[in-house]
Amino acid sequence: MDTAVPVQAFIALGSNINPRKNIEEALNALSRKCTIAALSSFYLSPPLNRPEQPDFINGVAQIKTDQPPFALKYEILRKIEADAGRCRSADKYAARPIDLDILLYGDEQISGSELNIPDPDICLRPFLFVPLLELDPLLCLPGMNTPLRALCRPEADVTLKKEEEFSSYLKERFIYEH
Repeated sequence: MDTAVPVQAFIALGSNINPRKNIEEALNALSRKCTIAALSSFYLSPPLNRPEQPDFINGVAQIKTDQPPFALKYEILRKIEADAGRCRSADKYAARPIDLDILLYGDEQISGSELNIPDPDICLRPFLFVPLLELDPLLCLPGMNTPLRALCRPEADVTLKKEEEFSSYLKERFIYEH
């Protein structure tokens, strides 16, 4: 008998191809596989290393899941990406309909070629740490006693523009516990 205790995880969502539609559809698919406990605001941000591309919309979902990290990534998140038309290529900065990444998974620390948790880019990318800190201002990364807020450059968030209406719409649609 499986008695897995749900784990809290944080999932980054981003899109720069029809982002409002694709983020909403990804959240809808994710909500059928786990509990979405909270959503950050969503932010418009410029693409990394590709100024010719449209801006991304990025945010973070706090979920509760009984899936182990590898199953969450490869059986749930990658399937949602594929269903949205995401084709992975060697170009990691390519435009995409949806990008779903595990930022944190409970207190797990995983370092490997297939999966890294916590995501090593959290402190480098405002579109990751700003939404995380919005969801949990006192968050500490697993294995560290220093709050995330102290590890990130607060001035870096000037590249982000909050999408107020879209954020409110998604929170009303997917968060049932107010």
